[in-house]
Amino acid sequence: MSWQKEWAELSPYSLRHTRLSHLLLRDKWEIIRVRDFAGHAHLSTTENYLHLGVLE
Repeated sequence: MSWQKEWAELSPYSLRHTRLSHLLLRDKWEIIRVRDFAGHAHLSTTENYLHLGVLE
């Protein structure tokens, strides 16, 4: 039952981070659109969700 332990360790932050990263990397949303979706006041906050893969 290792999947149960993995699910139990998920936090709201990790789910949010995963979703925003997915929007940036896979759905190719522009960072401004992700910022608005996330409700961030500053672009620098949204930049925290970037992975190195976005820059490559």
